[in-house]
Amino acid sequence: MAYGLTSHSPMSANAEQVLKFNRDHWGVESHHYLLDWNWNEDRCRISKGHGPENITCLRRFAAGLIKSMSKDSVAATIEKLARNVRRVFDYLRMTENSRKVILRHQSQDV
Repeated sequence: MAYGLTSHSPMSANAEQVLKFNRDHWGVESHHYLLDWNWNEDRCRISKGHGPENITCLRRFAAGLIKSMSKDSVAATIEKLARNVRRVFDYLRMTENSRKVILRHQSQDV
């Protein structure tokens, strides 16, 4: 059994709604934890203009891309890519070598 406090009245939020509020909050919090853990987002010094929003969008995009392309965790993939900048371009398939490998795999699948 779990207990919680809310500012909602019993009329505005029943037990199911309070549980949904709580789960929604922790869904956001777990995503924030991923960004803070991997990029130390809470210590980011970018604060002018649209900079904070833009860097957060880039980090979320990178995390989503890594999750969709890697079997490793986001942290493990970032660590591997940080050791060698060339790997980043290969990972994103932006180099001639990575394109050749993709074409070779596609021709073998046919």
